[in-house]
Amino acid sequence: MSDTSEAESAFRGLFESAYSDVVRYVGRRTTDDPEDLAAEALTIAWRRWSEVPTDPMEARAYVFGVARRLILASHSRSARRSALAVRRS
Repeated sequence: MSDTSEAESAFRGLFESAYSDVVRYVGRRTTDDPEDLAAEALTIAWRRWSEVPTDPMEARAYVFGVARRLILASHSRSARRSALAVRRS
C-alpha cells in the first residue's frame, strides 16, 4: 500500500469516527453552521496530515482542538462586526 492510500485510509477512519461528534461539539458552542465548521476542522486536519498524531484518540483530540480554534475565531469575527456596527451608528 502506498503512503498516500495509507494516509487516505487513516483520514477516512478519523473522519468517520469524529465528524458527528465534532458537529455536536460545535453546535453546542456557536450559532454558526456546525456542519461547515466541522468540515473545515477536518479539512485543516487533512491539509496538515503530517502534524496529526498517529494515535486515533490523539487524532480526534487534534480535530477537536482545531474546531475549538475555529469557534474562537468565529466569535472574534462576530465581536469585531458588532463593534464596527456600534461605531458606525
